[in-house]
Amino acid sequence: NDIEGAVSSIAPSMVFPLVFFFLVVAYAVFPWSRRRDFWSVLYITPSAPFFPVTFRDGFVGDILTSTVRPLQDIAFTFFYIFAGLEGWWTAGYDLNHADRPLERSWLLHKVVLPACMVSPLWWRFCQNLRQSFDAKKRWPYLGNAFKYLIAAEIGL
Repeated sequence: NDIEGAVSSIAPSMVFPLVFFFLVVAYAVFPWSRRRDFWSVLYITPSAPFFPVTFRDGFVGDILTSTVRPLQDIAFTFFYIFAGLEGWWTAGYDLNHADRPLERSWLLHKVVLPACMVSPLWWRFCQNLRQSFDAKKRWPYLGNAFKYLIAAEIGL
């Protein structure tokens, strides 16, 4: 109890997830010399219609289609943190009530979360169209493109 009291007097328990999140974000970016290749691969994947698609790009695209739910969680976390910080800065509400602006956020629920769901599917759709164009073959590329198009439509 003495340790809990000492820690909670220094920083409330609501601050620990915030600190952890910022540490993870910082680790994803720094040191840039070691992270540059990772971010460049993630940049090339959505730009598939403009560049030839390699095996690596297709593989990363497949992984991104499997990470839809974690992408939505990350987007929700950013919105939650900024809503909490906004409430803290304006003294409009405390961290216990930071979820209230998120419940009414049109941007989060109508734009960001659907974009997190559809974007990886759209990128794979574009990759398959580019592969069909480069290989001058319809099958299997257009079949896969149709699969990702239908999945995106169902997601919306």
